[in-house]
Amino acid sequence: MLSVRGLTVAFRRGDEALRAVSDVSFDVYRGKTLGLVGESGCGKSVTSLSLLRLLPEEALVEGGSVLFEGCDLLSLPERELRRVRGRKIAMVFQDPMTSLNPVYTVGWQIVEAIRIHESVSRRAARERAVGLLRSVGIADPASRVDAYPHELSGGMRQRALLAMALACGPELLVADEPTTALDVTVQAQILELLRGFQEERGMGMVLVSHDLGVVARYADEVAVMYAGRVVERGAARSLFDDARHPYTRGLLASLPPEGASWHRGAPGRPARLPTLEGSVPGPGDALPGCRFEPRCSRRRPPCREGEPALLEVAPGHRARCLYANEAAEAGP
Repeated sequence: MLSVRGLTVAFRRGDEALRAVSDVSFDVYRGKTLGLVGESGCGKSVTSLSLLRLLPEEALVEGGSVLFEGCDLLSLPERELRRVRGRKIAMVFQDPMTSLNPVYTVGWQIVEAIRIHESVSRRAARERAVGLLRSVGIADPASRVDAYPHELSGGMRQRALLAMALACGPELLVADEPTTALDVTVQAQILELLRGFQEERGMGMVLVSHDLGVVARYADEVAVMYAGRVVERGAARSLFDDARHPYTRGLLASLPPEGASWHRGAPGRPARLPTLEGSVPGPGDALPGCRFEPRCSRRRPPCREGEPALLEVAPGHRARCLYANEAAEAGP
């Protein structure tokens, strides 16, 4: 359904162009979910915004293609692209308070989304808006449809945003950190709603998250990003059971074991989790070799001589590391 190849995005800063995303490629299949994971600053949100050309003015797509049902969205005229946005591909953003217009009711905004793409009366669109609010689990939708965003809780705002995204029955949904600002219980409810709609409609989904637990539970395939590049990609089970890139292994090692207590260990001292030293390099940082080399505990001189290619290390599983096979020998 969606095929991204060689996507490269930079941001202008004076006379410079700083690359935020470099040569990113992945596929999304109908009815399946691709999880994009990584630390903040790895390029996940820039990648997701690029799919619908929603980048800020200072951004520049330097190369690549985004093929949706065989049509390259990066070269599509703006007028034709507007017919795709919202109708065939919809997006759910991470902060519903800034994504919803504060001076219009949530019902008005859902109605607007419907009438942009379909020739229906305002009354019919409003009835659909009430039904959509009901379908995403908002109680008393007939009255909530006239509520302003500030009159709703964070969870209800996110549900309203989801209703707006699903209003025209999109074939593909891009969810950029859709549960970041919500508590754990509401997070689970929103994610289960997404999965339910996906199963019902056969919708493809790109799920952007820094939460590996969420991605492990809901994604069919996973692409791990670091410093603007995909460093590992594969089926979710294969990637989580047999991670080959040291960055992916570091992220997994930093998760608390199931049922673990923060107060275990020596008496009076909390347990410590492994951490990745250092931080993600910025777009302007020049790195001669592997971008993860400065933080890698297994780095060797060849790692500085050139950036590794994203090579197949197992059927359908790729990693950007010279020593990916050693990770397999080390065990999960």
